[in-house]
Amino acid sequence: MTSVRPVDNHLIEDTAAQIADAERAGAPRTPVRNLIGRNDIDTAYRVQDLNADAAVAGRHHIVDRKIGMTSPAVQAQLGADQPDFGVLFAHIDGSSNRFMKVG
Repeated sequence: MTSVRPVDNHLIEDTAAQIADAERAGAPRTPVRNLIGRNDIDTAYRVQDLNADAAVAGRHHIVDRKIGMTSPAVQAQLGADQPDFGVLFAHIDGSSNRFMKVG
């Protein structure tokens, strides 16, 4: 029998808020792994989705999607067992060789 851990919406919302606050402040905060654990991929993606939804609601535009760690060698080097996924927003797009504000 497989048990499924219940979703902790408060943890997801609090973690998403801390990440958004760090972005607004331009300053680091507690590493996400210290908030949700190193291996809780489902919660990490829920946090990412919540912040992506908030960014879209705040009028940021998704311009593409990304996938990383597709190589088994890179996954092994980083201790992962699957690729990672995400979205790219227009306001942080550096593909046109423009200068980007940092900090």
